Amino acid sequence: MAFTKKETASATVTETEVTEQPSNLPNIDGAALAEHAGKLGAKVSADTEAVIGAVSAAKEDWQGGPFPVLFRLQKDFTPEELDDFAVPNSDTGNNPDEFKIAKENSKGKVSLVATNFYKEFAHKTPAGANYLARIEWCARMEDKNAMKDDVPDDIRDMNPMELEQHAKWCATRINSMIQAYKLAMALYFKSAEVQAYPGITCEPLWVKGKEGEEVQKVRDCIQIFITPEPSKPVAKWAFFSIQSFLRLNVKKALEQGGTFQKLVESGATPKKKADGSTGSDAEGIDIETVETGVNVLAEVHAWTDRILSEKTKADYGKLLKLGNTKGNDEYITMVKELKDFFVTLANDIKADTKYAALMQSGSELTKEATQAAA
Repeated sequence: MAFTKKETASATVTETEVTEQPSNLPNIDGAALAEHAGKLGAKVSADTEAVIGAVSAAKEDWQGGPFPVLFRLQKDFTPEELDDFAVPNSDTGNNPDEFKIAKENSKGKVSLVATNFYKEFAHKTPAGANYLARIEWCARMEDKNAMKDDVPDDIRDMNPMELEQHAKWCATRINSMIQAYKLAMALYFKSAEVQAYPGITCEPLWVKGKEGEEVQKVRDCIQIFITPEPSKPVAKWAFFSIQSFLRLNVKKALEQGGTFQKLVESGATPKKKADGSTGSDAEGIDIETVETGVNVLAEVHAWTDRILSEKTKADYGKLLKLGNTKGNDEYITMVKELKDFFVTLANDIKADTKYAALMQSGSELTKEATQAAA
């Protein structure tokens, strides 16, 4: 799933009230300074303004850049293929972005080196392969003993300083490509998450007349609002830059009630308490009765079903990573003692026998569990 055009009521943002803040500047003649600056500004030439316009346009293009890249990827690949791309910066699950590959050095020694999905992807694109080839040609031109028969003439004509700079320029271009693809796909996956949030519509600020094709060149170019009923105006909305949109934490918002406001606040940096901590997501869960404990276990049961049924197994991979990280003694102790508790409880209530009977009777509960495990 990705951004698509939706027919909705338009929303208008009202101007926010500006409150003057007290100034710590010395008592200066601000009116005179403003007049002086204005006189200088009036002398700016049309050529200078053209340069400023080009710089501003470049900044706007950069801010909205992930959208054109994403739109092109959606033309090159099917939705199923895009879903098989790695979630950017992930390091768990069966299709992580970050992983290691075996590589042989000049002495023939093989070792594991870190790489990532988008680096490997960009290197295999036609442009990426060309930049890598030019870097390799530059290196050969600087090596007196290297074969140079297939080196292009424009690189042959470069002096040592030009070869060094050209290789750096190609490497920078490759890195820019990697980041562009990664950011576009981060937008793809996050948009799918947010659009699945209950009662929410999420889409870019489209250029009028080019809906579904071109996004407005403004910083806060993504809008999220409560899906209105037919013929009714939008009641609540919020605008996000691409980076602030990518920080939204849908799972956290759902945990906290699944409201519009919780979604909007989910990407904010947690405020620190007096002791310097940011608190825990588990705060507020106070289990004193068996009834409350069973209700919490029911939520944990549903959660484990979800993470085990995920295509990428990314969240389960995070649990594995926690268990294999040094210093997580409390986590290991918790898992081990919970396992012992549930083994004991299952034996005492003959859970295995009763579960087998449920399966034989065709219980919908065990059907769902079997489907989730498959």
